[in-house]
Formats: sequence, structure tokens, C-alpha cells
Amino acid sequence: MNVSTNSGTNINPTLKKALDVLLIAVMALIMLSLGCTIKLSVLKQEIRRPIGVGIGLLCQFILFPAVTFGLAHALRLQQWDALGMIMLGTCPGGSISNLATYWSGGDVALSVIMTAASTAIGIGMMPLNLWIYSRSWTDKKAVIPYIGIVIALISILVPVSIGMVIEYKFPKPAKWITRIGSVIGFLAIAAAVIINIILYPNIYTTSTAWGTWFGSAILPSIGMGIGYVFAFIARRPESQRRAIAIETSAQNVALCLTLIFITFKGVNVSRMMAYPSIFGCFSVITLVVSSVLFRLIDFYKRKNTKLESNRELNIMEDPSNKHTEAFLHSHESEIKQSKI
Repeated sequence: MNVSTNSGTNINPTLKKALDVLLIAVMALIMLSLGCTIKLSVLKQEIRRPIGVGIGLLCQFILFPAVTFGLAHALRLQQWDALGMIMLGTCPGGSISNLATYWSGGDVALSVIMTAASTAIGIGMMPLNLWIYSRSWTDKKAVIPYIGIVIALISILVPVSIGMVIEYKFPKPAKWITRIGSVIGFLAIAAAVIINIILYPNIYTTSTAWGTWFGSAILPSIGMGIGYVFAFIARRPESQRRAIAIETSAQNVALCLTLIFITFKGVNVSRMMAYPSIFGCFSVITLVVSSVLFRLIDFYKRKNTKLESNRELNIMEDPSNKHTEAFLHSHESEIKQSKI
């Protein structure tokens, strides 16, 4: 039996319940497993010098909404598609960013702090940005789901805190929990995407406007580019650049859909849901692809470093090598210092 919403979208209640339970359980497991990677000393250091957090919040709530607004106008989206896009662009980062940061070899502690901070600050920044950017398409005042935001904040902080305690007390089991949690998290996210497509088929079959699909496909990459470039300009370490880039790219789609439901009850809700739902699929693809690319970069860097070390070692050990004299001459001061 399917349940029809006021917007005309048929929802299978069993699948909807399964998706809700799956997301809650998976997010808790993901955050706990990521907490197992965070050392208290590292967390304190991030809090004492919140430069990375500040850059992330600047990208998240100032630059990304402005770019989203410009893109919606550039693509000339219709009213409801544009509003769905703007609402997504004003949301804080989602928990999937923390998992993607771990996959990418980024700064997980910074990622978790940014997610918690953006969720808390979003209580004020979301209505402000919606007031600024949505007026091109509607005069309706958005209803901010404050309870949902608080619940999201608790769902981040509590499992992460438990994971940090496990890492402090039982470091060896913590490593296994992280590995298992990351694998289960990846599989569950893939399952959630599939269930979402089955749950809301009309969104993907009736939303044929090219601008909606094109905007959904490129915005995650644009967000990642914004975060990485500004972190690079601020001369942050590579691990922080990745964390900030991913956090800027990965929006909280679930919070966006909740915002749409409670603000625009019965008014083209399914059409407004189209953009954030399609964006969610492309966001997962973007995060997975970027994680693979980052890991490949790390692999080739390690490989080149190892080859360079072996080359220098071979030169040192082979006096007959024609490059030995030049090498020893260029490293003469270092060799003398090591003998002392």
C-alpha cells in the first residue's frame, strides 16, 4: 500500500520506515567509528586554534549560498526547482562528510568539529541566508526545524564522544571499529540511495529539466573547489584542505527535505524535493570519486618518495657510480654533520 502526500508523491510506508531506521543506525555507527580515530590532544589543538573551522564556516555559510544563488539564476531554474536549490545551499554540512574525510585521508577531527559547529550556527545562519537569497522566487518565510537541528547535533556529539573514549581506553579495538564502521557506512549509504530512488520514483522520472540535473551534478564539485581553494590560500595543511573541501561540498540533504516539508506543506513539495534529492545522489558519487583521487595522489607521492630514497641510497653505496661524486659534493655538509 502506498501513501499519497498532498504533493502527489506516492510513498511506500514500509520503505520509508526502513530508510529512517537505516539512516539513524548508520549515522550513529559512522560517528562512533570516526570518534575512534580522534585523539583528545588533537581535538584540543583544533579547538585552541580554530583557523580551519573558521575557513570552513566562511565557505559553508557565506560563499556556498552566494554561489548557489548565482547558479540558480544562471541556469534560469523555475521557481520550485530554484527554491529547492537555495534551501539546500543554505543548509549545514552532513555527517557523510566526516566519513568521506576519513576515506580521503583528511583531518577527521576538524571535519567533525566543522559539522557540529555548522549545525549549531545553522540555527541562525539558515534563516538569514534564506531571507537574503529566496526572495527572488518567494516571499514565504521559511520554518526552521530547530528540534531537528538539535537532534542532529546530539547525534553527532554523543557517538563521537563514545568513540573517543574507546580510542583512549582501548586503542587496538578502536582501529577495528573504525575499519568495520567505514565499510558498513559505505554499504549503508549505497543502500540508502537505492531505497530513496525506490521511495520517490516520481522525483527522478518527472524532473526532466536539464538545469535541475546539471545544477545537481556540478554543485558538489563547485563546493569542493571553493573549500579547497580557500584552504589553500590560507596555507592550511593538505589534510585540512581536504576536510574543508569535503565539508563545503556535502550538504545536509535530510535537513533540507525536512525544511521543505514543514515550510511548503502541500505546495509543490515533490517538485521542490527534486533538486536536493538528485543532488544527494551526485554528492555521494562526487565524494567517492574524490576520495579515490585523493588516495591515488597519496599513493603516487609515497611511491615517488620511496623511489627517490632508494636512488639516493644506491648512489651512496656504489662508489663506482658516475653520479656519486656529484651527489656527495652536494650533500657534503649533511654528511659531515651526521658523522659529528
